[in-house]
Amino acid sequence: MYFSKGSDPAADDFELMKSAVSLTPMNFNANGGRSSSWLPYFNISGPEAGVVAAAGWTGQWFVSLRQTAKGVKLRAKQEFFSGYLTPGETVRSPLVSLTFYDGGNALKGFNAFRAWERACVYTESAFPLTCTVLAGEFDRRNAEEYIAEINAYPDEVCENSDFLWRDAGWYEILGDWYDSVGNWHPDPVRFPDGFAPVAEAAEARGMKFLLWFEPERCCKGTEVYNECIRHEGWLIESGDENRNMVNLAVDGACDYLSGLIANAIRDNKVGLYRQDFNFSALELWRSADKSLYGGRTGIEENHYVTNLYRYLDTLLAVNPGLIIDNCASGGKRLDLEMSRRSIPLWRSDYNCISSDGSLKDDICEATQSMSCGISFWLPLTGTGIGGEGEYLCRSAAVPCAQRAGYGDVRQYMDKNFYPLINGARDRARWHAMQFGDETAGAALIYKREQVKSDRCHIVLQGLDPEKTYEIFDYDAPARTETKTGAQLMGEGIDVIVTETPKAYFLMYRSV
Repeated sequence: MYFSKGSDPAADDFELMKSAVSLTPMNFNANGGRSSSWLPYFNISGPEAGVVAAAGWTGQWFVSLRQTAKGVKLRAKQEFFSGYLTPGETVRSPLVSLTFYDGGNALKGFNAFRAWERACVYTESAFPLTCTVLAGEFDRRNAEEYIAEINAYPDEVCENSDFLWRDAGWYEILGDWYDSVGNWHPDPVRFPDGFAPVAEAAEARGMKFLLWFEPERCCKGTEVYNECIRHEGWLIESGDENRNMVNLAVDGACDYLSGLIANAIRDNKVGLYRQDFNFSALELWRSADKSLYGGRTGIEENHYVTNLYRYLDTLLAVNPGLIIDNCASGGKRLDLEMSRRSIPLWRSDYNCISSDGSLKDDICEATQSMSCGISFWLPLTGTGIGGEGEYLCRSAAVPCAQRAGYGDVRQYMDKNFYPLINGARDRARWHAMQFGDETAGAALIYKREQVKSDRCHIVLQGLDPEKTYEIFDYDAPARTETKTGAQLMGEGIDVIVTETPKAYFLMYRSV
C-alpha cells in the first residue's frame, strides 16, 4: 500500500511512503482533529488489481488496514465514538470512496482517483487558478491606497491573474490580526464602504476578489464572541481568550455564523472565500461531550463536523460560483468531504516567511518535493515562495499559484500525474515530474545546485505509442524535436541543462 504524510508542517510534508500490508492492523489517524500527521488516502495495490480508498471526515478520522487470507481488510471511522442517541437525534459516519483499477500498476490507480476527483468531487467552479497578493496580515493600508495599487498593476499581471488576495487583518484590530478574529466587518476607518470598491477596482482590471476569514475561532470581546455568549452552548471556551470556538454542533450557532459570513461574502463582492482554522479542536470537542452531551463520546464532534459541511454548503448556495479555499494552518484539513467543497491554496505553513523575512534554506527543494507527494492524491493545490528569481518561482509552479506566470505549464497540472525522478530534497540529485495526458503536457525538471552532470535522461509516461509528438524547451519553443510516443516512453530523451540551479520545463504535444 501507498500512503502519505500530512502537513506537520515540515520539509517532508506529503512524502509518499510504501509498505507491505501487515498481518497486524496498521492504524492511521488525524492528529487533534486535523490531518497533520497523515493524509486520509490509501492506494492498496495487488498484482492483478488495486483500489484507492479515501476517507471524508474533517475531524478525528481513523483508518486501519490489515492483511488477511482473503485480501486486505479496511476500516474507516470517526476514531472516538460511543454512546446513545436521544429521541430525534441523528449522527452520520465518515464518507468513504473506493476507486478500483485493474492490473498491478499503482500509478494507474492514482490517476484514476485524480480523474474522478476532478470530474465528480470538486465543485464546478474549481479550476487551476492564479492569484496576485494584494496584502498580508500585517498590512494596514486603506481602501484608497489599495485601489491606487490595483490601478497601477501592469496589464500583464492583471491579464494573467484570476484573483486578488487580501489576507488576514482587514477587520477592526484590537492588538494584532490574531487576537481580533471574530469581527467580520471591514475596519470602518480603513474601509468605510467595505471592500466593494476594492473588489470593483479589481474586477475592472479583470480579477475577482479573495478575502480571508477564520470563522470558527473568535476572540474575547469581538462581535461573534459577544453574540455567542448570549446563547447557551453556542461557545466552547478553551481558557485562552483568543481561542474560543463557535460551536457549530448547535444548529442555532451554525445558522447564525453561516448567515453572517454569507452576507459578508456577498456585501464585499468576494469571489474566493478563504477559510482558515488555526487550532486543534479535538480537546474542545471532548470538553463539550462532557458539558453538553452527558459524557457521550464523540457526539459533539459528530454534530460539529456535520454542521461544518452544512455551513460551507450554505455559503456556496447563497453565493453561486463562489470558490472556497481550505487553509487550516496550511493543509491540515485535507479530506474527501472538504474536496467536495473547497481547494487548498496554501497546502503547508513550511512555506511561510519567518518573522525576520527569511525563507528556509531548503525551501525550493521542499516545495518541489511537496508538489510531487501531494499530486498523487489531489489535482488542485496551491502554495508560494516569497522572493524573486526564476528557479525559485518555477519551484512553486503549482496548479493554483500565488503569482502570475507559467499558466501555459500549470494548465496541465490537474490532469494525469507521473513521477519521473524522485530527488526528494537532495540538492545533489535531479528531480522531475510530468503532468498532462496523451495529447499534451509538461515535464518539470529541476537541476539542483549540487548536481554535477548537465545531462538528465527523461522517460515520459502516459503517451499514445502510435502518436507522433513535438517536444521542446519551454524557453526555446521554436526549436522542436519530433518523436513517437513509443520512443519517448521507451528509449526516452536526454535533456542538457548547463545552468545550475535551473528549472527546465520540457513541453510536449501530439501532431
